[in-house]
Amino acid sequence: MVPVDKLNHGYDMEAEEADGQKVHLEVKGLSAEGNVELTGNEATAARIHGQSFYLCVVSGIPDMPRCIWCATRTGWEIKTSSQSKSQIGNVNASTADSASDWM
Repeated sequence: MVPVDKLNHGYDMEAEEADGQKVHLEVKGLSAEGNVELTGNEATAARIHGQSFYLCVVSGIPDMPRCIWCATRTGWEIKTSSQSKSQIGNVNASTADSASDWM
């Protein structure tokens, strides 16, 4: 896993699957339940990379962080908001699928 968040690619990390295929990971943190927003650059990267783009949501920051949801681009829909950001659906920390189901 290689951090690339400072390179403005629209995601935080690059990694390789066992078969050598590159994956692109965007990590979003929540202190409480709520929506997760992607910047325009992140939404563009999600569209470009499709199934190799993973969005991982970490809840409980800063007290008890844990990955509560992680899915490929095909597991969620990008919806454009009026504030020139793109937003995915509501990710609820108490009802979201466990990340262990995806990893």
